[in-house]
Amino acid sequence: MQQDLGSDVQLMCCPKCSTPITFSFRYGNQVKKALKNMENVKNEIEKLKNETATLATNLYHRLRHRPSGIATKGRILLSMKSSPLDIPSLFTFKNHLIILHETEKARRSLKVVSVQATLELHPQMSKVLKTVADELEYITSSVESFHGLTSLGEVYNDTRKYALFVSLLELHNEATKCVTSLSTNTTSLLKKATNDFILFLQGKDDALIIEELDNVAALLRREMGLGAPLIEKPGELQSFPGFAKGVWKLCEHYQVYFTRKVWHNGQEEIESSKRCTQCAA
Repeated sequence: MQQDLGSDVQLMCCPKCSTPITFSFRYGNQVKKALKNMENVKNEIEKLKNETATLATNLYHRLRHRPSGIATKGRILLSMKSSPLDIPSLFTFKNHLIILHETEKARRSLKVVSVQATLELHPQMSKVLKTVADELEYITSSVESFHGLTSLGEVYNDTRKYALFVSLLELHNEATKCVTSLSTNTTSLLKKATNDFILFLQGKDDALIIEELDNVAALLRREMGLGAPLIEKPGELQSFPGFAKGVWKLCEHYQVYFTRKVWHNGQEEIESSKRCTQCAA
């Protein structure tokens, strides 16, 4: 019973049969502490479930077109009938909804983009736009088949690039309609972004950088006399922390916290979430 568990939240187990120890006359204090920590973990998981359900519900109802599988899953997971076993699925479902919102954003821009207005950027623009429409359709129809954070993150990156690039074309389309004269530098950067996007469509993922697309969009808006757009912070893909050993821990003030994987800036990272007010201070 003196074994050092470090900061991991877990029950001591019998060294012979590995059964978790939930009662002991001699070591009652240690067992009670461990059980209290486990109860705190359950409370934290319940908080996480409620927070994620609220976000998912909001995303679900804002989605204009729901694939049949997503609609069915939404009715089950967002209802009060879902069980604790559905919590990991709820996190994955929220990640699916974040990706679908990006596809809708790209589709809205795609509808108003004129091929004629964008031909000066590249002679094969009609083919490019057709490819984007096909890719968005594929992502929408197959998003439910992606579950791991890495695979979801890669799909999310691609979808964001589609959405950002098509929004650039939408701005360029508007500038052409309003006969707005763009600077040589902005036009050059826009053509470079188009060429990079075509390389990206050909499978060269690193050819297109999201930050560069954002910068070109800001230049275009400035030269067109448009104000800064309402910043819609992109959703963050997150995995459920899980029930596994080593995930739930105690901080130095004996408050439970968890570690989990998040998709941030195009890559998988480990995030620690401490709610302890003393740690925050």
